[in-house]
Amino acid sequence: VLVWGVILLFREVFIRRSVLKNKYTILLLLFCIANGITTLFNFPDRFLYGVVTEGYVCVFLLVFFITSMRNGESEDYGFIQKVFWIHIILSFIFAVLGLVCFVFNISIAYEFGGLELYIGLRDNRLWGFYNPNTGGSICVIALVFSFILLKLAPERKKFLYANIVLQYIYLILTQSRSAWYVFVGIIVLYTLFNFLIPVLRKQTDIGHKIKQLVIRLLFVLVICISPSVVKQVVVVFPNAVVAIQNTFFEEDGEKKESVSLKRLDEEKIREQDGTNGRSELWSAGLKVFRESPVLGVGSENIIDRGEKYLSESRFENLEKGGLHNSYLMILVASGIVGFIIMFAFFLCMVVDGFKMLIIDRFSGASVLIILLFGMMANELMEARLIYNSSYLNIVFWILAGTVVGYYYRKEKRRR
Repeated sequence: VLVWGVILLFREVFIRRSVLKNKYTILLLLFCIANGITTLFNFPDRFLYGVVTEGYVCVFLLVFFITSMRNGESEDYGFIQKVFWIHIILSFIFAVLGLVCFVFNISIAYEFGGLELYIGLRDNRLWGFYNPNTGGSICVIALVFSFILLKLAPERKKFLYANIVLQYIYLILTQSRSAWYVFVGIIVLYTLFNFLIPVLRKQTDIGHKIKQLVIRLLFVLVICISPSVVKQVVVVFPNAVVAIQNTFFEEDGEKKESVSLKRLDEEKIREQDGTNGRSELWSAGLKVFRESPVLGVGSENIIDRGEKYLSESRFENLEKGGLHNSYLMILVASGIVGFIIMFAFFLCMVVDGFKMLIIDRFSGASVLIILLFGMMANELMEARLIYNSSYLNIVFWILAGTVVGYYYRKEKRRR
């Protein structure tokens, strides 16, 4: 896949020259160049790994982004709908499997990349096929995609509503705080730009405005308090299965314990801080940054350089998920030069995005913009945007390109 991606990259850079099309593609090209210089600067430290990572960075930031941007500039929604359906179908299958494991209290351990992962319940959280935080993020994306397709594909409403229910339950059972906050943030922003502001602008009596505002705010409030209610309801099913097993299939006098959905690390989090130990990773990241502030240490060297600044348990977290902050990862890996370039890119995304939300309400594109903001906010607690080859990485850059293409299509219309 990487080889094919490099071929496409060569076409976009040297034949079509689409990397010079606008400020976004120019910034991404500059970042890829800066990151390549960082890799050379840190030679020979994990140089081959750095070259491979640079290949992925270029493919994701340029090929995925530019291809999606080109489709976003057209009136044909076929490309992005295919992306929606691929994600929805896959997440639906995983949600069904995960919830079946939950109901029957099944937990399966397996190894991937030297890490021990789980399917089903573990530490009173519902894992996916990677980890609960990634599972929660995938649920949020599936919920937004399903919501958009309710308008674009009304003939599939029954399936989409079923998927919304499943993904919502799955999201709650992952107990991923970062994913849940992003979900609530998306609802708040959507309610603000698509309901509250339009209601306030309408030339109607004040009583009607207050009624509409109260209804929308109550909806947001219900969403915020729903997790505890949902958990109390759904936990009845696995506990019923446990009760049946203890009654009819008891072996050697040992009974299975009832299922609990209380997070095991809640007390530890209260004793530490609200970041669940991420602050120690961030502190170590800043110390590594000081070793090479201008060009960075390279993404592949962060683990080796950061080990001396971390306790054993936190070092395991670094190995599994990096610095758990994409923006800090960019600063440490690519230095001040790379960080400034990517900061300019994200700033342009946010500024142009808010302009579109104000101008173009009630569209599927506005929901995508808000989802993109949510994914960017989520990266304050995770590190998945640039240096690794992951599913969420691919989805983000496809959405980013699609949204930017939409920006420029709207600009052309206004002219």
